Amino acid sequence: EDYAVDKQPDTLMVYYMLSPMEVYKILLDLGYDIQENEAEFLRKNFGYYCQRTLHSMPLSFTILARIGQLCWKTDYVWDWFMEAVKADLFNREGTTHLGVHCGHMAATLDIVLSTFTGVKSCMDADSVLIEPSLPPSWTKVKFRRLINGSWYHVTVTKKKVKLALEDMEVLKAKQRPISIGGNKLILCAWSSVGVKYHKMSTMREFYDLMSKTKFVRQSIVSTYISEKGFSPAIQNQIEALADALMTLEKVPRSDMGVAQVGLDARKRINLDLHYEITELRKDICYLQHGVDRMYKEYMRPVINEFDELIHEGVEFLGGADCAFHNLITDRDGTINNYCGRYKSSVQSAYNSIFLSRFATDCCQNSIILTAAPLQGMIEVSV
Repeated sequence: EDYAVDKQPDTLMVYYMLSPMEVYKILLDLGYDIQENEAEFLRKNFGYYCQRTLHSMPLSFTILARIGQLCWKTDYVWDWFMEAVKADLFNREGTTHLGVHCGHMAATLDIVLSTFTGVKSCMDADSVLIEPSLPPSWTKVKFRRLINGSWYHVTVTKKKVKLALEDMEVLKAKQRPISIGGNKLILCAWSSVGVKYHKMSTMREFYDLMSKTKFVRQSIVSTYISEKGFSPAIQNQIEALADALMTLEKVPRSDMGVAQVGLDARKRINLDLHYEITELRKDICYLQHGVDRMYKEYMRPVINEFDELIHEGVEFLGGADCAFHNLITDRDGTINNYCGRYKSSVQSAYNSIFLSRFATDCCQNSIILTAAPLQGMIEVSV
């Protein structure tokens, strides 16, 4: 306690049993003053215990792998998972000759099933949700799973989940619906079905997806700033942004080609996804091919005399070695382009890197003036 360290992050284990929102609401009901939203609160606690954990117990790595996936720290999840797998194989604790760590082994298998293949019970306990997130080196996982008394054969690939249900008459169990990619399924006995899971169908799922892209972008920018450039460590984050882009591109559309999502059980609304899709494409292009490619594909075609305007702007500011006491700006047009929905107007990674470099290399103080609620602005800023 004098040094504020722990052998394993036991506090984070609460997220094994409860969702981030459930933990958040319980703490608020107990009277705790929490300034962050539930996702940022989880991320903050995750970072706190990562820095203060000795990992002297093998269960530590399975905890971090499971919770890391909730924070979209996908670049670390695989490393922690492999450390967990090696615990008894390499006799890390020096006690394997006395017996393997059965609880730790079960937790390792749970990472495969609940994190990588994404099989979990929904909060209402009446259905099962499958949200796969396979490691980059895995192409397929096959397993047999008992779900509410019924045996299912499950095959998970990068883009599809295939389910087969065994004979219900033999098992005499009440079947629960299974949700995959926005589709809720109930299978017949000995039948099978394949479902692509890059799909989003409700407004809530849309906002959840955009919230996750914020944390992915934050991780990218943080890596860029700390390492003063891009590194192979961001490849998984780029894949996460590509998955988010594919999900948005696969949103169901009306006969007129307009994206539509469900607002509630009876009502669907139209969505203009131009901002979200375009900014994701820019980020991916910039991260994979560099700034010149992004300018060529996304800036010059839509901005007349783009290069001349950039040159004039640099000269106006005093050249490449310009220096200022203060940078004062608003949000719209500087931190992000126009978006019809404030909640999904997440700042782009490329924009955050550009502004961060300018603010740190060319300015002593940086200030943003806005009439928007400060907490709301924090939630969509990278």
